[in-house]
Amino acid sequence: MITDKETNFVYFSSLIKENEKYLPFWKRLEPILTENGIGYGFIENTRDIWCRDYMPIQKDINDFIQFEYFPDYYLDPKHIAKLTIPAETRLIDKISRKKSKIIVDGGNIIKSKNIAILTEKVLIENSNLDPETVISTLKNELNVENVFLIPKAPYELTGHADGMVRFRNETDLLVADYSNESKSWQRKMDKALEKTGLNIIPYPAEFVNEKNEDGDYVAKGVYINFAQIGNTILLPQFGLETDNIALKKTKELFAECKIIPLNSNEIAVDGGVLNCITWNIWKEYDIIGLI
Repeated sequence: MITDKETNFVYFSSLIKENEKYLPFWKRLEPILTENGIGYGFIENTRDIWCRDYMPIQKDINDFIQFEYFPDYYLDPKHIAKLTIPAETRLIDKISRKKSKIIVDGGNIIKSKNIAILTEKVLIENSNLDPETVISTLKNELNVENVFLIPKAPYELTGHADGMVRFRNETDLLVADYSNESKSWQRKMDKALEKTGLNIIPYPAEFVNEKNEDGDYVAKGVYINFAQIGNTILLPQFGLETDNIALKKTKELFAECKIIPLNSNEIAVDGGVLNCITWNIWKEYDIIGLI
């Protein structure tokens, strides 16, 4: 698969610049993209800003797989209006997508070149299939050697892996601090991580006991949900004491990258952070007249 480090262009839902509550955040982000030469564009006809979830996965330069997008957490009355239909989204670029029958949110796929990690939520979403079929289908459609499952985080609405783990490279896996979880859940997570055979690196996280107006937990303190486009990492900051700890750790782990801290509270209040709002791919483009 195309890794984050190999990408050079990032898309956002057009709502990020159209919705007033996100506008202060976008005004901070846009100059950063421009100053660092990061190409960007917009996805039209979306109903929320979490484009990571409903856009396809890039396996190779012109090879995309579009999973079925039908998240159970959007089916209740207070959330249904936010359900984006992938077929209705619009890009300036024409992208050929192969369709999968497996239900998966993009935010639940953490990938390296040859490995994908998802939470067990994928088995619940595809309960009409036996687990082995789900895993083998994911391996085939993502074109990876291994697919590993980890338990979903307790009390986390979406059940996504992108608030829990992140590849540093092909052998190292960053894992957000889960020391506040129950001992039984920690043991289950430890066993799942051991099965991967990867080198596990603890990564800062801060649990913030705060809910938004919908009654869902906010994503403040979820530093592992950073956005990486090539050798640039946009690291979320929240005005917490752990901000500097996360920044220092990220600079140590990604010494070859430019780490840019970015206040992300406006989007964190709605339950996601920077990986959630970005769909980064590799594409050929002329940087002149880019947008």
